[in-house]
Amino acid sequence: MTGGKMLYFLGYGRGRKIPAKFELPPGKVLVLVDDPYEKVSWPPARDLLAEHTARELLRHKGADKVIANRALLRLRQSDPDFERRSAQSVGRKTGADTVLLLQIRDFLAPKRLEDTESAARLSVTVRVLDASEAAATVRLWPAHGDGHLESVEMPATRAFSLKSQEAIARALTAALGRNVARLFYKHTYGDVEDDEF
Repeated sequence: MTGGKMLYFLGYGRGRKIPAKFELPPGKVLVLVDDPYEKVSWPPARDLLAEHTARELLRHKGADKVIANRALLRLRQSDPDFERRSAQSVGRKTGADTVLLLQIRDFLAPKRLEDTESAARLSVTVRVLDASEAAATVRLWPAHGDGHLESVEMPATRAFSLKSQEAIARALTAALGRNVARLFYKHTYGDVEDDEF
């Protein structure tokens, strides 16, 4: 156990208020998960990540309204140009004012758990985009770079206890969805739910 983890375990820093990194603008938010490098080996993980993030944003009032993932799935099925559309265009087509774009950077949820030597993990870059046609600046947050990196890692012992790729992916998406949503609302360090796994 590292020094920081030991201090956390002993309760140091708990109760400290953590401000939002960025406050989402008023209006409807679309949580859009993109996998440009095709890292996700269990495709439902993308939808689960979007759903967990949306649920946490609404639960903690990090967003006024979140567009249901069903609207995105309908658009994906009905629009032959969907894959060529920009995130901003997809947001407009679903009626969003803002797009919370999560791009998958890394995903490891092994199918054969006996081969697992490293922990399971999931990471994304996070960007907030203005979906309106009149937007002077499309990118709202962060101002520069590839986006804000968020990741979760599951110890190998926990992965073994879950026994399947699906169960591991569900746990990873729930933890990462919570962490991404917390970027957009004030929370307290040391909440019971801080323990990822």
